[in-house]
Amino acid sequence: LNKVFPCGEIEDTHAEPHRGDFIVRNAGLTMMVESKNYKRNVQKGEIDKFYKDIDDQRNSEYNCALLISLSSGISHREDFSFEIRNGIPIMFIHNAASNFDSVRLAFKLFEIVNSQDQVDFGNREILDTFRNTAKTLRRSMIKQKAALDKSYSIQLDSINKQSELLEVLFATAKVSF
Repeated sequence: LNKVFPCGEIEDTHAEPHRGDFIVRNAGLTMMVESKNYKRNVQKGEIDKFYKDIDDQRNSEYNCALLISLSSGISHREDFSFEIRNGIPIMFIHNAASNFDSVRLAFKLFEIVNSQDQVDFGNREILDTFRNTAKTLRRSMIKQKAALDKSYSIQLDSINKQSELLEVLFATAKVSF
């Protein structure tokens, strides 16, 4: 970050809860940067934490935010994907360690967006929220259906075993079932 923003102020906030890993103050913008260095893709839970940090009242100074994965992808997000969250433009960047120019480009995009007073991202934010919530809801429904299918199978097996036991009892008593 120091190389990408040589004139900027970089504050390390990784030890402060809900603040992101770094705050970059440059060219009139205050950007939160959340950085992950995983061998596997950054999981959805980390994205949810990123969203909570953006939504946190203590972070009202942020004009924009980045979630960067240094050496992997980010689950459920395309590289360089753009969203609006709580009125704040955010981006997701994959494999940033091998290409920090993408961080520079994201910041340039944030500068352009911030300079446009008349741009209304309200519908975009609603659409992004709807899309992300729908994906989460769909996964939850699939998981619930699988649990119901498993429960149905277990209950059906139990009923069949009980039926067999009844047949044994009736056969022992030489009474038809």
